[in-house]
Order: sequence, then structure tokens, then C-alpha cells
Amino acid sequence: MIALLQRSLKTRVTLFTLSIFVISIWALAFYASRVLREDMERLLGEQQYSIVSLLAANINQELGDRLSALEKVVERLTPAMLGDAAIM
Repeated sequence: MIALLQRSLKTRVTLFTLSIFVISIWALAFYASRVLREDMERLLGEQQYSIVSLLAANINQELGDRLSALEKVVERLTPAMLGDAAIM
């Protein structure tokens, strides 16, 4: 009986079709996971670049504001003030 099932053309065709189907599903899942991983890595890189750019712009603005304030203070200084530590 077992030898009959192993030699049956219907059984071989069915197993061959099933194996092709399983391999196809596995290959599709592997390809989809790879494509999704690459897409997620690209999107994550873009988001990180955007966040870093915003933070850098914010830091640059704050530094500019502080330099402006320092320049205004320097404009009000006189040579007499520079010699007096208490005024400084």
C-alpha cells in the first residue's frame, strides 16, 4: 500500500504542487520582509536627518541670539569700565 502511494502519479503531482506553493510563499515573504526593512531604514534615516536639521537650526538661532546680546553689551562698554572689576 505504501509503495502504491509513493508511486502514484496523483500523489507525486500533489506533493510537487504543494512544495512549489510553499516555496513560492516563503520566497514572497522573504522578499517582502527585505523590501520593508530597506524602506524602514530609509525612512528612519530621513526622519533622523530631519530631526537633527531642526535641532541644529534651533541651536544656531539660539547662538545667534546670544551673540547679538553679547554685541549689544560690548557696545555699551567703555574703556573706564574695562579697568573696574566691580562694574564688570
